[in-house]
Amino acid sequence: MAKDRTIAQLRRPEWEPQGHVFPDWLKLIPASSYTEYLKATAPYENFLMGHPGTYEHSIIDMAARGIRTIVPVLNGNTFGPKDTVDRLSLDTFSTKDGFFNILNSPLTGDHRIDLCSDACDIVKQIDTHCQSLL
Repeated sequence: MAKDRTIAQLRRPEWEPQGHVFPDWLKLIPASSYTEYLKATAPYENFLMGHPGTYEHSIIDMAARGIRTIVPVLNGNTFGPKDTVDRLSLDTFSTKDGFFNILNSPLTGDHRIDLCSDACDIVKQIDTHCQSLL
């Protein structure tokens, strides 16, 4: 599978075990500014949550751009906020076959930006609340 696809991992060295060796087929995307992170992840068709809580903001970043976001489920728990997974109708799997079925299905390229909150609206809500407290 790795030889047929480009596979990358968002890297946070402070969270990696000391001396960990990555396979040579894995492209590492280092932690960077938000703009650089968006550029580095733009070419990918799929984004897989690697463990619970992995890059939770990335769920929204990827889905909004039309990158298929795939979320594992372990013992009934999603590897990202269930509310976000449900609202964005993200693909989930709990078995190896389920994962490969998702990967082998056609990409829709659906942009889900309309389901994501606009930062300006959020800032306005926060400002209104803070102004009411003053």
